[in-house]
Amino acid sequence: MTQAMRTPSSGFTLLEMLITVAILAVVLAMATPHVRAFLEIQRLKNGVETIAGDLQYARTESIKRNLPIAVTFATNGTSTWSYTSTPALWTSKSSADFSGVQMTSVTFAGQSVTFNPVRGTANVGQIHLSTSDGTTQLAIQIGILGQVATCSLTSVPVGGYPPC
Repeated sequence: MTQAMRTPSSGFTLLEMLITVAILAVVLAMATPHVRAFLEIQRLKNGVETIAGDLQYARTESIKRNLPIAVTFATNGTSTWSYTSTPALWTSKSSADFSGVQMTSVTFAGQSVTFNPVRGTANVGQIHLSTSDGTTQLAIQIGILGQVATCSLTSVPVGGYPPC
């Protein structure tokens, strides 16, 4: 026997590499839609938490400064929207700041919520936000005493948000 026949060869064959790459491609193709949906829900959560935080901040500043503070929402359809405060507590924020988040409804009279300095009371209403495909919806609710709450409007609750 020759020396070449006795030593075992090491490494992968071309066929083994092709099978491995094909399996990886199938697994990635199956995972991509789930990752996309996860990212959309995270963007929605970020938008809801930011708006809820700004509303809570407006309430706190109203009490602190002893003057009414209004937060006004402007919508043009569901995909183009913005909100700002009077007096200005922050620069105007809009749908451009929250990619893929739609504002589907604002139920405040005149699309504005006003926090009064006496006990931080406010007019009651809700803001509904959803992912771009509308499958996941969250709401921000303002109670008569100005408390800000968030909840899930979808049949399958979003993690961390109670059903409305």
